[in-house]
Amino acid sequence: MSAVTLRLRKDLPIHTPEKYSDGFISAVFSYEFIDDDVIERIHRGEMDDWIVDVARSGMFSKAEVCAIAQNWRSDPKSLLDALLVDVDEVTAKRCEVAWANLDRVASPAADVMSGLTRGSRERSSKQ
Repeated sequence: MSAVTLRLRKDLPIHTPEKYSDGFISAVFSYEFIDDDVIERIHRGEMDDWIVDVARSGMFSKAEVCAIAQNWRSDPKSLLDALLVDVDEVTAKRCEVAWANLDRVASPAADVMSGLTRGSRERSSKQ
């Protein structure tokens, strides 16, 4: 696998997590069974356990672990995608459907919360 690198100093290559790590992440978590609970935890942004495991694997520098963690926190689905690199087609499809269902459930909840917040602001401005 080729690595895309950023050079902060001439002697310190930092690999971007998108290109460099998915295969390695898949190897680190090859024992991981991806069930609905795992998908829900990732969807909620609860990824500290995976970040700790990546750090403890010894396969990544501290800077790379930080970049991977930042990437996962800004895009939780990227962690799920990395976990799905070497799974069979049926498992990948099941996980994608589960993620889409969580997105659909989260979207109306966000709309309701947005409406409640907007409504309270409108009431406050009228007083």
